[in-house]
Amino acid sequence: MDKFDLVILGGIDNMEKIYYVIIGWALGILNIFLVEQYKRYLDGKNLKSAILSELKELLPRLVLIYYILINKTGDYNKENVQWVYNNLSSFEDKSKAFKIESLKEKLGKLLEQNDIPIESIINSETAKIEVEHIKSITLSFNKESIEKFSLLSEELRLIIFDVRTKVNIMNELADIINFYFKQTFMPGMSDKNHEIIVNNIISNYKTYIVQSKIVVERIKEIFELEKDKTT
Repeated sequence: MDKFDLVILGGIDNMEKIYYVIIGWALGILNIFLVEQYKRYLDGKNLKSAILSELKELLPRLVLIYYILINKTGDYNKENVQWVYNNLSSFEDKSKAFKIESLKEKLGKLLEQNDIPIESIINSETAKIEVEHIKSITLSFNKESIEKFSLLSEELRLIIFDVRTKVNIMNELADIINFYFKQTFMPGMSDKNHEIIVNNIISNYKTYIVQSKIVVERIKEIFELEKDKTT
C-alpha cells in the first residue's frame, strides 16, 4: 500500500468521524426538541386540568346566582326556572352538593305543575325584592399570560378567553351593584332617591343575569369539546 492509498484511507476515516459527529449533533438537537415538546405537553395538560376543575366549580355557582337574581328581578318564569333545573350540577363538596340536589328536587316538582302557571307562584324569595351585593368571581387562570395559553388548542383557547372576558364584565357589574348597594344604607335618603338606586341595582342584576347565562353555556361548550376528544 503506497502513500496515496494511506492518504485516501485517512480521509475516509476523517469523513466517518465527521459523519458520526453530525449524527450525534442531530440526535442531540432532536432529543432536546422532543424533551421540550413533552414538557409543553405536560404543562398544557396540567393547565387544562386546572382550568376545567375551576370551571366545574364555577358552573353550579353561576346557576345558583342566576336563580337568586331571577327571583329578585321578577324574571321568575317557567322558561328561566327550566333552564336552572337543566343546568344544575353538583359541587364536588358534598355539603354544597346537598343544597343543589335539594333545590333541583324543589324545582322539578314546581315544573311538574303544568295546570298552574309558574308565574303566579310567589314564594318567600319573590315576595319582596331586596337588594343584595354580589361577590366578585376569582379565576386563577385570569392571571396567566397569553403565551401560557398557547399550550392549549386554538378552539379551547378561544372559548376560555371568552369566558374570562365575560367574567371580568360580570365583576365590573358586581362592583357597580355593590356601590349602589352601599348607598342604600345612607341615612336621610329620600324615598325617591332610594327608589332610583334600587332600580339601578335591578337593571344591573338583569345585565348580570344575561352574562352569567352566556358564561354557563360557554363552559358547557368546553366540557363538550373535551368530552368529544375522549370518545
